[in-house]
Amino acid sequence: MDNMVKTFDGIRVSSTDVFIQHWPAIKDMIKDFLSSGEKPTANEFMSLYNGVYKLLTSVKKRCDKCIDEGEVYNYLKQLFEDHVKTLRQKMEQLEGIDLLQWYGRNWDVYKSAIESVAYVSEKFYDYHYGGSIGDQIESLVVFNICVRVWQDELLSSSRLCNAIIALLIGELQNQDATESVTKLIFQSLVQGVKLPNTLPQSFVDQVQSRSNSTPCKVYYNTINYEEPAKDYILAALQQLQNNSVTDYVKAVQQRKSDNPNKELGPFHGTLDEIMTTGLLESCDVVLVNSDQFRGELDNLLKNKQTEVLNNVFSTFGNVKGANAVLAEYQKKLKN
Repeated sequence: MDNMVKTFDGIRVSSTDVFIQHWPAIKDMIKDFLSSGEKPTANEFMSLYNGVYKLLTSVKKRCDKCIDEGEVYNYLKQLFEDHVKTLRQKMEQLEGIDLLQWYGRNWDVYKSAIESVAYVSEKFYDYHYGGSIGDQIESLVVFNICVRVWQDELLSSSRLCNAIIALLIGELQNQDATESVTKLIFQSLVQGVKLPNTLPQSFVDQVQSRSNSTPCKVYYNTINYEEPAKDYILAALQQLQNNSVTDYVKAVQQRKSDNPNKELGPFHGTLDEIMTTGLLESCDVVLVNSDQFRGELDNLLKNKQTEVLNNVFSTFGNVKGANAVLAEYQKKLKN
């Protein structure tokens, strides 16, 4: 095997001896960010920055462009997935307002940690690769990976989704549900954009003009996410409370068909439209995992409404986070 390309920690990396020398320290710093329960300090951030810089300068002495950033990102993704799965286990031991406050605090820490990692990734790309995509887009790629890891694992929790809905409909209004916690909850629903290898130039231009080198601004300053999310979920709940899952499904289908850019792919249209589409898809995940939605599916099964159920399955079949619920009811329908 070429001694410049070997396997380390399950991924394919180059300049193995240099990578092994510097990567474990970087990995441990990121893990400390995630597990501390506190936002990274300036000193901690600089330690991460210096660790990445040492790795890059050491590798650069050996050969040009010898680390595959795609492989590194796969490893980063695995690191974040492991962390979020641990959070999921802890979250399932909580309920009600305690769960929501815990969720909001941990999201705030997680977001700060991934902002730091995303910023360092800009320097990684700029120093080690360069290219036409640009620092800001590379930062967005990393930030996107981490956001989607969070959502894919935690938003599929019925316990969490039920607590969010209870807060919205006022069942927790006399509890200590602060405005800041509510804001953090809905902030976490803003969905990571699914980025391909090659982005349309129009999308690159929009991101670069809006982000100002801070990926968080793309996600959380592009749209007014809180009110649209609340309004959307409450409207859907009203439809479900009227025993009409059909109306809710029709509204989802109508929303998707009204997208004038849907035939052109996910990166056509304004950045606001792209981000709003992702936000409402996350709201659908919350609803599908709720007791209200399950109750309606139970009624449809009981009344043998096969056509309606199949329509539900086809509408939400590609919505990640809703898969487990739909698979459960598809199995019941077959039996």
